[in-house]
Amino acid sequence: MFRSKRLPMAVALVALAAIPAAFPASAQSTSQSGGHENGREATVASAAKVSPQQAIAAAEKSAGGHARRIEIKQEKGADLYRIKVMTNDAVAIVKVDATSGQIAAVEKPSLVERVFDREDKSETAKLQNARTSLSAAIDAAEKQTGGKTVEAGVENEDGHLAYEVETVKGNANQRVRVDTAAISSRSGPMLVEVEGIAVAFDDVPVLRNVNLSLREGEIYGLLGPNGAGKSTTMAVVAGLLAPIGGRVRVAGMDPLAAADRLHRLMGMLPERSGFYDWMTAEEYLRFFAKLHGRDLGAIAVGERLERVGLAPRPRQWIGTFSHGMRQRLGLARALLNAPRLLILDEPTSGLDPRGRRDIHDLLIDLSRNQGVGILMCSHLLDDVDRLCRRIGIISNGTTVAEGDLGELLTAKGCLARFQLRLAGDPPNAPLPGHTHLVAREGERYVIDLDPSVTADTAWRELLFMGWPVTEIHREGGGLEALYLNATEPRLQ
Repeated sequence: MFRSKRLPMAVALVALAAIPAAFPASAQSTSQSGGHENGREATVASAAKVSPQQAIAAAEKSAGGHARRIEIKQEKGADLYRIKVMTNDAVAIVKVDATSGQIAAVEKPSLVERVFDREDKSETAKLQNARTSLSAAIDAAEKQTGGKTVEAGVENEDGHLAYEVETVKGNANQRVRVDTAAISSRSGPMLVEVEGIAVAFDDVPVLRNVNLSLREGEIYGLLGPNGAGKSTTMAVVAGLLAPIGGRVRVAGMDPLAAADRLHRLMGMLPERSGFYDWMTAEEYLRFFAKLHGRDLGAIAVGERLERVGLAPRPRQWIGTFSHGMRQRLGLARALLNAPRLLILDEPTSGLDPRGRRDIHDLLIDLSRNQGVGILMCSHLLDDVDRLCRRIGIISNGTTVAEGDLGELLTAKGCLARFQLRLAGDPPNAPLPGHTHLVAREGERYVIDLDPSVTADTAWRELLFMGWPVTEIHREGGGLEALYLNATEPRLQ
């Protein structure tokens, strides 16, 4: 069993977000043991007809969050996966039948687990940038050991996080340990490379020096003022415009020379999508599916519409659709060919808050669990902050900031700043490393947060420490400050 310093009991551990299918040897170690503490779990794992990855997918869909822990056990004669799913504001224990794949129960965590939820959420924030997933960790471990997973999670030893997956094969158990520091700097293969491209219309420069790089399984946020050149950059990547300078590669190919081949790998949602108002949504998708050489039946069409939150409307013309409904339909069209690269121009424009969250969850699933690379342009900084690990900011046709979002925020001094009001003095204890006290004036405290931690996690930590917080106000910083500083007009 794992050597967790937090829980001296057989609780499943945390594993987070898209470990590559193969790990560098320096990042992992494997150990063997004589057998699991309870051989029954090993027997159950070996006999399971449903894989851990399938169980995780069912649990995440049921609870609307992301799996953080998994173990397999027998309860009342039934073989079950017990999966802890965490969202921004809730925790659920989802039990999935290891034989049928059906949801057996959804429960609240035990009292002991609720006590440690705070630490789990803190670890979740720290590992978020690794874009790793519990399913991918299990997949890699099982490929390496040839066994089946008994439990999986993350170990925290003196602040150092590492993934561990325990598998069983025959009578032997193995634990695969992976250093998260090695993972966080790695992603899938390079998908898009743009180096110093320039574009001009009628001898008028539009792009002067644009750079970006996107790997498989990443969501890249392209930002900039109106007219900065974002849509033009996307058109160059899609092979619709020829640059007059610089270099572009998509999946290692020139998007102009290999346009026919690359377009089969791409899905695109432009700012202004072409819709045929006299068609229904079902007719529209079937029409475009035929252009991709596919013949979709009614069930397949309905599934694609439901996937983007657009219930089938067999008698409603597209001409009667709202802007948000058209956005959903355009996204369904972009996904018809199961693309490796998805290019989205303002994908959540016109959507209500629930619709935005639905699209966010879909894009996260595509990137983390299906390895789709997503190049996304948006004026909604909240969308980019939530979805994107890497960003690029364009101003006047030139890239003025590009790279890992957390690293950019730290380097540019744009940490998120908050003002807290307290009902009394805080405890005399050091703050967590990612929370910084900037100033104090009476009952008001100014706090900066590192990009590695989410605000809700930081507040839970302070409350857990005994800080009597009564009010919290955002004062600036973060992505908004980075964007405004990078795009501020400067004298030439």
